[in-house]
Amino acid sequence: MSNKVKVVVFDLDGTLADTANIELLQHGYRHPYDVLRLAPPIDNQKRLLFDNSMIWKISYLIQCGIHVYVITRSPKPYASTLTYLLGVDFCGLIPANNLYQSVEDKLKYISAKVEIDRSELLYIGDSSEDELAARNFGCLFQYPVWLPEKATSHDYLSELMENCSYVVNGDHVNHRDLDREKSKYQERLHRLAIIREKVDEDWTFNERFGLQDADRRVILNGVFVTPSHSDEIMKTFVNPHVITRFEYETDQPLRFRLFELLNLASFDSKQIAPPDKYNKGLLDEIEIFANFQFSADKFGTSLWNLIKDWNMTRGSGPKTHMHYLELVALGMSAGIYARGERAFVVPVPSSPISPEHPGQVSFRLAHRISELTDIPILNLMHKNEEGVFEPHMTKYPFSKSIYLVDDQLTKGINAKKCIELLRAMGVTDIKLFTWTSSKFFEIQ
Repeated sequence: MSNKVKVVVFDLDGTLADTANIELLQHGYRHPYDVLRLAPPIDNQKRLLFDNSMIWKISYLIQCGIHVYVITRSPKPYASTLTYLLGVDFCGLIPANNLYQSVEDKLKYISAKVEIDRSELLYIGDSSEDELAARNFGCLFQYPVWLPEKATSHDYLSELMENCSYVVNGDHVNHRDLDREKSKYQERLHRLAIIREKVDEDWTFNERFGLQDADRRVILNGVFVTPSHSDEIMKTFVNPHVITRFEYETDQPLRFRLFELLNLASFDSKQIAPPDKYNKGLLDEIEIFANFQFSADKFGTSLWNLIKDWNMTRGSGPKTHMHYLELVALGMSAGIYARGERAFVVPVPSSPISPEHPGQVSFRLAHRISELTDIPILNLMHKNEEGVFEPHMTKYPFSKSIYLVDDQLTKGINAKKCIELLRAMGVTDIKLFTWTSSKFFEIQ
């Protein structure tokens, strides 16, 4: 029966994520802080994932043409943050919202979106309410068998995974009808072959992020998906039907090819002038790189509003959407990778984590850039409870350059403080990398 499944939908809390130990802060409302405090960047985050093999299993499903969605009754900031920390791939995430309020509403939307019969959808949830919703909707249902108390339930997913594992790895298994999975996987291999080949200098991206040749013929459609603040359905920035997060995390050459595509799509870092060209100071003595102007549509102000819950009075707020931080990390990593220098990534210190300011965005961003580029990270500074920057060492013992990573450059006050501390440690070669800058005067 599982060989007919074309869509797999996962519940989030209690199915993909082990969140039963989270103490809800206010009126049963789940906050990003609830999971961010359990998953610092240097942690392997096993406390949030029931079964780590689900990371590659979900990737295999998508590689074989199976659509994977994540749905949850939890609010958007929390769901966005938790899925980012889990590192799982998906084609769409539907959190609590007024448009699709019930599980059945979400399943109905997904089946219509993918244009499948209800019997071709498998919903995996952990509660009797989930099972009842699936029965009322008319789709397959199973409990998460990776939980000991659910291990005896019928396991459609393992049957489906058996097919997908055979297709992806060529494992010897007892398989039945694999034609659809094989066909979808062959299409995907063709797309990956295009990416792995040397990108022609005349190739460009159109406004919908389709890769096109010199004659404007589309070679590869929908490589990237732009975020939108109004979307009820959250998407991953890199289209998982082209490259999954699991693939670019585990395949270094493919990840570096993705960086080249990002640069081709103008997500690369540009050298810019200091924020205030009339205010001479430390920022004039270093090279500054930014990817976008702060007010740029989608990738500037609106994106930080999503990621940081940003406003003029609080900085980053409690309702962060960390899912979108992957977009920023990939774009900045692409620009840093293109430089090919020996360096250390050093974050601009974030405020200590708190329910009001849980994001620690520059800190997490620097760690993610380090993971993606394989450039080591050094936490040379920290911000104390009073907001004062303090160094971790008196003398810098290395000769490598420092890539100082900040999320947003406005007047450069924090960047100047960091440069002063780095200079006092004896660092001579400092380059500042930021995603957006309020003043964006590109240096040619």
